[in-house]
Amino acid sequence: MLPARFLNRFGIQSGEFFFKTCCAILMLCWSMSFSADFVHHVVYVALVAVYFVVFLVGSFWVKLVSAALYLPLVYILWLAGYVDNMIGTPDSHFLVLLMPFYIGTILLRSGSSAWVATLTIFGFIVCFPLTKSPLFSKTNSANSLEPAFAREHAPGHVDCGYTIDHDLGYRRKANCVGQKTNQVLGDELLSEYFLKTDENAERVNPAPARTEGRLIFIGGSRVFGDGVRDDQTLPYYLSDLTGIRGDIWALSGWGIGQNAFLLSERFEDVAEIAELDPVTFVYVAYIGHVGRSAGGYIETLYYHPNYPRFEVADGQVAKIGRLRNYSFKKYILYSSLHYFCERRCRALNRLGYEAAPYSDLVQFVANKVQEIPNARLIVVLHPGKSGSEIESYVDLKQLFQDAGHVEVLDATGLYPEKRPYVIHPVYDGHLSAEGNKRLAEFVNQSVFAQ
Repeated sequence: MLPARFLNRFGIQSGEFFFKTCCAILMLCWSMSFSADFVHHVVYVALVAVYFVVFLVGSFWVKLVSAALYLPLVYILWLAGYVDNMIGTPDSHFLVLLMPFYIGTILLRSGSSAWVATLTIFGFIVCFPLTKSPLFSKTNSANSLEPAFAREHAPGHVDCGYTIDHDLGYRRKANCVGQKTNQVLGDELLSEYFLKTDENAERVNPAPARTEGRLIFIGGSRVFGDGVRDDQTLPYYLSDLTGIRGDIWALSGWGIGQNAFLLSERFEDVAEIAELDPVTFVYVAYIGHVGRSAGGYIETLYYHPNYPRFEVADGQVAKIGRLRNYSFKKYILYSSLHYFCERRCRALNRLGYEAAPYSDLVQFVANKVQEIPNARLIVVLHPGKSGSEIESYVDLKQLFQDAGHVEVLDATGLYPEKRPYVIHPVYDGHLSAEGNKRLAEFVNQSVFAQ
């Protein structure tokens, strides 16, 4: 402890110095224990260090001015790309939460009761993450006796990992000869996730073409076929039933934004195909696409850091940034909420969902399909709540009721999102082979068998 006489030169009481020093050490040590990004961490530590000096020796007015400049400074760093990748990390938590306590200690600078109250609140915030550690979890509960879920590599496995794509965010590696992963729960084999990709980095559809036409499947992981083999996906089953070649323009985590961008980029190619064969776009509408279009809480925090944000303007679709850097307001809000909730607060699952971005992108896809002679769009509402919840944001049936080239199929009541129609409701909620097959039969009966 520094001598009280030295501290008094700066108008600092020993107890105040001790309190502020403890606060700074707690913040820096806690963050250093968890941060993984060195460059962004250095920026964070430098910012906290500067403010701690002002916090310690600055006059009341200096503190007040520095407090007013705090958010603009964070905003400048955000624009420069120094803090947007920190969203949802310990660094961004303290970057956001430092300010209320900094202002609090300016206002509550006199009286022992004020210091006790401030220290109590600050201690709760700093120590809150400890309640989420294994130390406080029910490690000896009956849940620990349940079979363990695991993804195991099968013989011949080749990693079909991801590559960064400037426009689409990310893609699978092209020409991957075979990713083979078994999803198991204890001794039970839940599914075989075997996939291959072609030269365009798209999943291979092994169903043979027996008749004219072209199916183009758009959507996210439910269309891509997460968790099942190439010959157990929705595109495979529908192509096999109809005998029509099926191309898969879908990928895990993608939304209607990537599909709209791809259609815009490949419009001329599709138009050439349609001159010879009828083209049918099949889109499976899933509630998560609303959040992926608008930048929802879960999508911004947990999806790929390069996940793009698309917007329709003047009849064109364009990428306007990434989910993590296009909205400073959402950066501040999501970082603060994530500190307390992470993914445990189910009420936040739909935070940030907006109807307009999703509706604009779906309408854009429909308009582009209409510009192609001999082409149509089939919109399938995903079975269960994943499809029915969309209606609370966008009524797709009403949106396309007068569009002759668009048909909306309501599969929400086809089956519940439970086994055997999903791989596992807890560990992997994607459609199982049985779920994909039933959905393909429904689409075939509704559209192609008539």
